[in-house]
Amino acid sequence: MPVNKSALIRYMALDRCLQRKYRPYTLDGLLREVNRCLEEAGYSQSDSVALRTLYADLKFMESEAGFAAPIIRDKKNGHKLYYYDDPEFSAIGVYSSLHNEGLELIAHSKGILPFEWITERLYNTKHPLIKKRTLIRFTHNPFVAGQMWVKKLYDLILEQVAIKIEATVNDKPANYDLHPWQIREHRGRWFLLGKAINASITPVILALSDIQSIEPNTDMIYLPPLETDWDELFEDCIGPIPPIDEKPELIKIIANNHTDKILQNEPLHHSQKRRKLEEDQVEYQFKLILDNELERQLLMLGPGISVKKPENLRNRMKEITKEMHTSYLE
Repeated sequence: MPVNKSALIRYMALDRCLQRKYRPYTLDGLLREVNRCLEEAGYSQSDSVALRTLYADLKFMESEAGFAAPIIRDKKNGHKLYYYDDPEFSAIGVYSSLHNEGLELIAHSKGILPFEWITERLYNTKHPLIKKRTLIRFTHNPFVAGQMWVKKLYDLILEQVAIKIEATVNDKPANYDLHPWQIREHRGRWFLLGKAINASITPVILALSDIQSIEPNTDMIYLPPLETDWDELFEDCIGPIPPIDEKPELIKIIANNHTDKILQNEPLHHSQKRRKLEEDQVEYQFKLILDNELERQLLMLGPGISVKKPENLRNRMKEITKEMHTSYLE
C-alpha cells in the first residue's frame, strides 16, 4: 500500500468518484476531479497527473495488492463510464481512522432505523469494530411507511442528482421534479426538503410515506441550496410541516403534579416556561404556531392538563374530547 501523500489523495478522489452510481464519471471527468483534489491539497499545476498515471491508479485499485476494487467500464452514448459494480464498496473510507469514532458508535448501537444499512456495510466489510457488543439500543417502529426511501435519497443528495417523484398527497396524485436537499426525521417519521419546479414555496416538505416512486431526472441540472440550515423554519412549531404565513401564539395550559413532572423531564418545546400556582397546579406557557401535531401532543397528556389560552385552541380541544367521549358511549 503506497504511503505517498499524492497517491493517497488520488485514491481517495477516485474512490469517491467511483461510488457514484447515478452520475458516473468518464475518464476525462476522473482526471479533472483528481487534479482538482490535488490542487486543493496545495499541489501546483506542474504536479497534475496525466492519463498514464490515472490508468496506473485504476489498475492498482483493482489489484489484490491494492483494494480489489470492482471497477466497471461501461460504454454509453459513445462515452466510457467508470463506477463500482457494488455501489456500497469503498476502497478507503470504511477503513479510515478519521471515521472510526463514528463507526464505533454505530457498531455498538442497534435500532437506528433506517440507518442499519451502515451497520450492514460494516458487517460486509468485516470491519473489526463490528465484533464488539451492543452498548446502545434504540427503540423504533420498523413498520413506519416511507423509511425505505432514506438510503436512496441519501445517495441522490450526496451525488447532487435531481429527481422525479410520484406521490399521493391528501389522497390526490402528485408528481414532482425536485432538487433534493435534506432528509429530516420527526417523531419517528421521515420527510424530504427540496426545491420543486414551479412550486410557490421553497423548500417543499414532502412526507416519505406519501412517495410511491423516486427516479433520477437526468434532464435537470441539480440546484444546490443557498442555505443548509433550516432549523429556524421549524423553531415555532411542533409539527413536521410549518403552516404557511402563520405566526406563533401564546399558549397557556394548567398541569397537575403528575403531568408537571412529565413536562419537566420532557419539555414540549424550547419556548416552554413554567410557573408554580397552587399546591397541585402548575402553569406552562409556550410560543407556538397552532397545528395538528400540537393538538396531538396535548391530547397525549390526557386529563393531566387543561388548555386556558388561546380560546380557539381551548375550544378545539373541547370538541375533540367531546367526540372521544361520544365514541365510548356507543
